[in-house]
Amino acid sequence: MNTIVAISLMTIGSVFNAIAPIILKRNKTEFKNIFNLINPYFLGGLFFYGLAYIVTLPPLKEGDVGMLYPIMALTYVWSYFLGVVYLKEKKSYQKLIGVGIIIIGIIILI
Repeated sequence: MNTIVAISLMTIGSVFNAIAPIILKRNKTEFKNIFNLINPYFLGGLFFYGLAYIVTLPPLKEGDVGMLYPIMALTYVWSYFLGVVYLKEKKSYQKLIGVGIIIIGIIILI
């Protein structure tokens, strides 16, 4: 597999991995029994976790895990921005600095 394709798939997987908890957090259903979990938010979260797995498995099987897996740290970056936009979470300089450090670390590793 081409390195650029592998990096792209890992990046897409990290986006799917960040979307899943955002959807799950929007779930307002109180857990009372297992059937209570069958709702669009829960199923949507599982769907995106599954997509992340499906998209990242081929590059990890064929590529250099030491180079590719750190890209999954982008999940934290996407989660921060998705949380700010969709969940109206607070922005902070500390979090932005953390996001910057993660991005720099990924660039160094790949």
